[in-house]
Amino acid sequence: MARVAHRALTFGALALALACGTGEPDALRPQVAATIERPEGYAVFVPGDTLRVSLTGGDNQQLSWFGYSLDGLVAAADSDRVAGRQASLTLKADIPRSWIGRHLLAAFARDAAGNRLAVLVDTIEIIDAVRRPLVGIEIPAPVHDWVIDSSRNLLYLSLPLAQQVAILDLTTRQLRPPLQLFGNPAGLDLTPSGDSLVVALRRTHYLAIVNLRSGALDTIRLAIANEFEAGPENVRLMNNRKVIVTTAFDGGGFGSYGVLEYDLATATQRTRFPYAPEISVLARSGDRSRLALVFEDGCCPAQGFYYSAVADTFISRLTVDRFFPAVSADAVGSRFLIDDVVFDSILTIVNRLGPITVDSLRNWATIISPSAEFGYIARDRAYKKMRIAAGTEIGRVLIPLTPYRLMIHPDGRLLIATTYDPATAENRLWLVTSP
Repeated sequence: MARVAHRALTFGALALALACGTGEPDALRPQVAATIERPEGYAVFVPGDTLRVSLTGGDNQQLSWFGYSLDGLVAAADSDRVAGRQASLTLKADIPRSWIGRHLLAAFARDAAGNRLAVLVDTIEIIDAVRRPLVGIEIPAPVHDWVIDSSRNLLYLSLPLAQQVAILDLTTRQLRPPLQLFGNPAGLDLTPSGDSLVVALRRTHYLAIVNLRSGALDTIRLAIANEFEAGPENVRLMNNRKVIVTTAFDGGGFGSYGVLEYDLATATQRTRFPYAPEISVLARSGDRSRLALVFEDGCCPAQGFYYSAVADTFISRLTVDRFFPAVSADAVGSRFLIDDVVFDSILTIVNRLGPITVDSLRNWATIISPSAEFGYIARDRAYKKMRIAAGTEIGRVLIPLTPYRLMIHPDGRLLIATTYDPATAENRLWLVTSP
């Protein structure tokens, strides 16, 4: 579009030179180019935002008007007079709720002889949501897992495709130098003391132990069958010093590697489930007392288990009627959120945060607040905040792309989201204050 506009302006300048002073009737159309201000880099807005359209153009004799319009909205247009053979103008409009939707924005120019040219500028989307203070940070690859280090106010993110664990300083909102690992680092968690980071190295049979004080790296070798590229995928550390590990392998169907347990106190391993679907998800409570495990590619409903660190037992439970659900836990393990369904500490359904419809089978990223008071559900370039007890929506908050993963800081005052832009292949991390 920019190259087309440039050629048009060049042609306009040539026509100006040829027609200047001839006294002949003006039969040439004016030229115009336009850009819009894109908050956070995206043409996505909410009611109350200001739309800014900057126009430039020229005519061989005399310009008269610049303006813009949104398709399908009679009231969504503006224009102003300009003069001379070259001009520039910025038009501003406060976006009302009546503009909610997806629209084509076009700009136009008219000259003194009545000749007119309209050009397509962009597609913009007005979302039924509100803004919160928002910071976007580019990251080098998609996030597999993450954990917050509250004592240092850091966020660790495993990036298997980049062979690293990224480190985000939540105070400065800046990325620190990453931990360069190997073997496609996947699941990760902190030790109960917070001194070390445990990382599942998916393409190996090892867990990496990174000392966060010294930076020293150690490993734990797991007894995993040496076939089909099997390896550890997800890890969660409980307050009984047990490491719960799910395994994965290359292929489909059921694997023979299951769910493992490694006891940090005795340095011993045992198998908790010898056969399990190769794709599973773990969510532990903030106090490490309870854990939910859901087999994501088994449905319907998806098979789940809850684990008590005190009893050191897994008890089977059925969960939600969909594949690949998101799973999260509150601070003490009293509530789990599996997609948009709330479960208690033994995975009995408490409440649903959405209707049982075809739409509810779409797997939105979800997260439960540490207090278990709120649930957050990502959808349509935003997330909606739900009050869990009543199952009611409080409001929607804009994120320019629909997140595939959500997290809430333990203090409840920061929401973290990850997005992927297929148009640019860009991975981003978003920090939303006061979610």
